[in-house]
Formats: sequence, C-alpha cells, structure tokens
Amino acid sequence: MASSPNGPKAWATAVQWLSVATTVAGVILAFGWLGHWLDQRLGTRFLVVVGFLLGLVSGMGYLLAVLQQSSLKQRDGGSGEDPGESSQG
Repeated sequence: MASSPNGPKAWATAVQWLSVATTVAGVILAFGWLGHWLDQRLGTRFLVVVGFLLGLVSGMGYLLAVLQQSSLKQRDGGSGEDPGESSQG
C-alpha cells in the first residue's frame, strides 16, 4: 500500500515546521517586547524598533540554520546523522 501524502510522516513534518515558524515569531516578538520595555524604563522611543530588527535578524538566522540542517539531512538520505560523524569506528 502506498504512503498517503496526508499520512503520519506528513503530519510530523508539518508540526516540525509549525514549531520553527512559532519559534521565529516568538524571537521577533520577544526582542520587540524587550525594546518596548527598555523604552518605558529609559524614556526613549526608538528601542522598540531596534528590538524588532534584532529579533528579525535573529529569527531569520535561526530559520536559515534550520533550513540548512534540513537540506543536509535530505542530501544525506535522511539518516539524521551529522555529515561529519561516522558510525564506523
């Protein structure tokens, strides 16, 4: 029987990418909130923008790292091992 495109593996992949998207959004919002909090404490008005920009850069950096790791796993046949590691002694 052929694997359905909506099977368990597809759901696992969807949940994995949803987790990545949620993490990216959380990083952006957390840095934005930190900037807003600092603006309130210091009486400034620009740190919220700086916070969101830092969050955007950090979030995109995380996303790129995850995409690179995913690409390496696909290229290596999905073994899950790091390319530099060997199971042979």
